[in-house]
Amino acid sequence: MPGNQKLNAETDDTLSKMIDGNPASVYNTYSYTTANFGGFASNMVFILELEDESKISEVQLDGLNASGGSYQILIGDSEDLGEANSVANGSFTGPSLTVPVNEEQATGQYVFLNVTELPRRASGANASRPFGLQIGEFSAK
Repeated sequence: MPGNQKLNAETDDTLSKMIDGNPASVYNTYSYTTANFGGFASNMVFILELEDESKISEVQLDGLNASGGSYQILIGDSEDLGEANSVANGSFTGPSLTVPVNEEQATGQYVFLNVTELPRRASGANASRPFGLQIGEFSAK
């Protein structure tokens, strides 16, 4: 989390669940009272490192349990978000989300999911803290 690295630090050891090939094993953020991370952060960035630089046509998110919020997909040649190209943005909907990528800027080794507003959890959320993110798989094709 840029600007507040320790905010979700206790969940960092479960980040690998987003790339283990099993959408049923999920990564969860903390839950918050508001979509802006409870005012503790402005965004949260997930980075998917590919084995080689690749042309990317879509980004897939599975195992979602929420709707709303907002995200941005970026692709770059390094782990530096500031140097990556924005290729798509939108909001979270349904249990799965397939995001088509703008082909002109879709080559790179790093795919970024920049969550700028948390979605509202569909089930299993604390009623007083309904905002959070659950991801079963984060992949790119």
